[in-house]
Amino acid sequence: MKKIINNRVLSIFVFIASFFAVANGQDNTNIKNKLEEKYGYACYHDFEGGWYTIKTDGKEGACDIQGNEIIPPIYDQVDFQGTGYKVTRNYKVGFLSKKNQLIIPICYDDVCGWQLAEYLCAEVKKNDKWGLVNTEGVLIVPCEYDDIRASELKEYQCAEVKKNDKWGLVNTEGVLIVPCEYDNISVSQYKENEFINVENVGKIGLVTKDGKQVIPCQYKDILAFKKGMKYFPAKNEDNKWGIISKNNEVILDFKYSEIGVIDSTFAYVTIGGSIPETGWMLEGGKWGAYNPTTQKWICQPQYDMIGGESEGLIPVNIGGKQTSNKQNYDSNFTGGKWGFIDKHGKIIIPIEYENVNHFENGIAQVTKNGETSLLTNPLLGTKLTLVNKQDNSIDTDIPMISSENRNLFVFIVANENYPNNISSFSNNDGRIFKSYCEKRLGVNTKNIRYYEDATFGNFAMIKKQVQDIADVYDGEASFIFYYSGLGSYEEKNKEKFLLPVDASFTAIEKTGIRLSSILDIFQNTNNKYSLLIIDAPFSGTDKEDKKLISNRGVTMKTKSLLPKGNTILFSASEDHALSDKQNNHGLFTLKVLQQLQQNKKISLEDLYKNVTTEVKKTSFEKFNKVQTPIFIVSPTLKEKCNEIIL
Repeated sequence: MKKIINNRVLSIFVFIASFFAVANGQDNTNIKNKLEEKYGYACYHDFEGGWYTIKTDGKEGACDIQGNEIIPPIYDQVDFQGTGYKVTRNYKVGFLSKKNQLIIPICYDDVCGWQLAEYLCAEVKKNDKWGLVNTEGVLIVPCEYDDIRASELKEYQCAEVKKNDKWGLVNTEGVLIVPCEYDNISVSQYKENEFINVENVGKIGLVTKDGKQVIPCQYKDILAFKKGMKYFPAKNEDNKWGIISKNNEVILDFKYSEIGVIDSTFAYVTIGGSIPETGWMLEGGKWGAYNPTTQKWICQPQYDMIGGESEGLIPVNIGGKQTSNKQNYDSNFTGGKWGFIDKHGKIIIPIEYENVNHFENGIAQVTKNGETSLLTNPLLGTKLTLVNKQDNSIDTDIPMISSENRNLFVFIVANENYPNNISSFSNNDGRIFKSYCEKRLGVNTKNIRYYEDATFGNFAMIKKQVQDIADVYDGEASFIFYYSGLGSYEEKNKEKFLLPVDASFTAIEKTGIRLSSILDIFQNTNNKYSLLIIDAPFSGTDKEDKKLISNRGVTMKTKSLLPKGNTILFSASEDHALSDKQNNHGLFTLKVLQQLQQNKKISLEDLYKNVTTEVKKTSFEKFNKVQTPIFIVSPTLKEKCNEIIL
C-alpha cells in the first residue's frame, strides 16, 4: 500500500512539474506572438532571466520577459551584457542600463559594458585603440593603447596597458605611472607592496609605484612580496639564490637552493637538495638563517627544516624529511625532532619534540613521546593562567586491535591556529583521533590523510583524494571524515560552514567550506559508508563560547542537513561546541574517544546514544549549558546503522 501511495505522489509531482513547464512555454509563445504582431519580429533569449529582441524596419530594441518594452527599436543591433545593453547605431557602439539610460556614449568602435558592475570601469575601443570609461561613462584612460586590462582596476587602482608591444600601468586618473617599457608587469603587487616586478627578455627587475627603476631586469626571479622590504631574494642564471639590497648590492652570494626573506633581520637559506617533478617544495638540503642587515649568520645551514619566528623563538628540525605525493603534487614534512632557537642561533628549547606549534600569548603546544602538552615561552613567559596538567589517560591508554581494517580510509582536519582566533585543543583532538584510528580501529597509517591547520586549498585536495579512492575500490571502501576546528554560519541562507585557517570571518560564503559540500564529496561517491564526525560550533562563537565577530547579532537557527547515499553525519551540536580544558579536548571529541576506549566494539547507534548522553550531562554540569550532539543517517543506511561496528 505504501509503495502505491508513493507512486501516486510521484506521479502527481511529475504532472505538476510538467504542467508548469508547459505553461511557461505557452506564456513565452503567447508573448512572442503578441510582440511579433506589434513590432514585426521577436526572438526570445532564455539567459539572464529571459528577454526578447524586437525588430521593426530593420532596427532592434529589447523587451523584458513579460513583453514590456525596455529599449525602443531604434538601433542597428542590441545585445544584452549582464547589467545592461550594448547598442550599435551607425557603426558606433555604446551601453544602456536596463532602464534605457545611456551610460556609455554611442561613439566607440566597441565597448565591454558588462565590466562596469564587476570592475567599476569598462574597456572601450576607438580607432583601433583601447581606453577605459568609469561607471558614469566618463573616459578616464584615453583610447591610445594597443591593449588594456581592466580587471584589476577596482582592487589595485591601476590597470595594465600595452603600447608598441610593451606593458606599463595607468592609474584611475589615466596617468601613466609606469611607462610602457616592459614585456610583462605584475599589477597585483601595486596595492600592498612598495615595489612592482617587471620583466624584459625573460629577466625580472623592480620599479617603484611611480615607475622609477630600483633593480634592473637582470634576474630570473626576485621575491619582493612585503611592504618595507630592504633586501630581496634573487635568482641568477644558474638557478642559484642570493640576497640583494635596494641598491642592487649583493648581500649574500648566489650559491643557495632557496631563500625566503621574512624581514630585514631574518632570512631562510637552504643549500643543497632539489625540487622534484612531482612536488613544489625543496627535498633534501640543509636550512639555516641569515641576518641581511648585519650580514652575519644566525645559524649556518645545518637543520632539516626551519619554521617561522614567533615571539623571538624559531622552530628547527633535525632528522625530518620533505616528501612529495606523486598523485596530487602535495608536499609534507614528516619525522625528526623539533626544538627552538633564538635570533642569535642559540638553542633555547631542546630538539626533542615530535611536533611543535608556534608560540602565541606566551605558550605553544608541543608533543613528546606521543603526549601533547603546553610550553611557556622561556624568553617572555605568559600572562595566561594555565590549567594544571592532569593525568589524561584518554591520550595515552589507547586500546589496540590486532586486525587491520584495510578498506577504511580516514581524513582528519584539525584546525586550531587561526590568524586572530584559537579553536581550543583542536590540534590535540586531531592527533589523538588519528592515534585511535591507527590503534583502536586498525586503520593502516597509509590510509589516513591528516591535515593540521588546513587551508582552503587543502579541502580541495580532499575532494580529489576521496574520488580517487572510491574509483579504485569500486564500492568496497568506507570513509571517516573528522573535523575539529571553528565553524560558523552564513546569515542570509543560514548555511553551516567549516573554516579553513585562511578563511575570512567577514566573508564566510567565499572563504569558508560549506558543510553541505563536504557531505556532497562523500554521498556522491560509491562506498560502503561514510561517517562524518564534526566537532565545530555553528553559533558564531569559538569553543570557549566567545564571539568570533564582535558586532555579530544573536545566533540564529541554521539550516538542517539531510545526508544522502551511504552517509552519516555525527556533529557536536547544531550550535555550541565547547572544549574541556581539564582534558585538553573538545567536549564532543573527548566523549567519542572515551567510548572507543571503553568498548572493544561499538555500533554507530550505540556510539551516538552514549556520546549524546555524556555530552549533555557534562556540558550542563561543567558549563551550565546543554550541548546536544546531532546524528543524522541517510535513508539508505537507516536500517543498517546498527550493523556498522567500530
